[in-house]
Amino acid sequence: MHPRSGPDDFPASHGEAIDGGDSLRLVKLRLALTLIAVTILPLAAVAPVARAVLDDTRAGVEGRLAAEADHAAADLRRELTGISGMLEQLAADPTVRAAVALPPDDAAAGAAVAGLAELMDRPSKVVEAVALLDPTGAIHSRAGSESTSFAGSPPPLTTEPLFTLVPAAGAVAGLEIAAAIDGAADGPPIGTVAASATLSGLVAWASPTAAAAGGHVRP
Repeated sequence: MHPRSGPDDFPASHGEAIDGGDSLRLVKLRLALTLIAVTILPLAAVAPVARAVLDDTRAGVEGRLAAEADHAAADLRRELTGISGMLEQLAADPTVRAAVALPPDDAAAGAAVAGLAELMDRPSKVVEAVALLDPTGAIHSRAGSESTSFAGSPPPLTTEPLFTLVPAAGAVAGLEIAAAIDGAADGPPIGTVAASATLSGLVAWASPTAAAAGGHVRP
């Protein structure tokens, strides 16, 4: 993610155009802040935050930039919602629920993880790794990038998928989306299905330059 340009890099007056580099940095910064908001607010509440960030005179004079950022943020929220929906479906899949109690090298467990790996085949390609976690938060089995870190938390005690920022030493922080695997009726969750994407990957996919280059494909 590119840093925001300094105050001296902005045009001196409203009539001066912001160059392409500054435009892209502004859009990416707005998207990054939207991502952070997604992790702590309901998805429906993110739109006002996205419109409000950097809403000062220098940013507000370029309505086109605001429109680009809001459009990209909407696409980003749509993609995160799609990933969340897939995780909820997988968490309810009997084969995935059964896999938590099986050894990681069991064929049935491998088939469950293969189903999780379909998240990495979404057109956006933003999911870098998926994992099946046991009730303690330990990784039972995984697929995708081996360098990706997961939060290692117990199953979320919510009916909605949980968004968590996961710091990574010497690497870009990841956004983990996790859905609990329900156990018996009224019992605690028996595990978690989780997907991880880097913040930089999400922002790059949703940025206007990716769409212009043909890399931004709506789900």
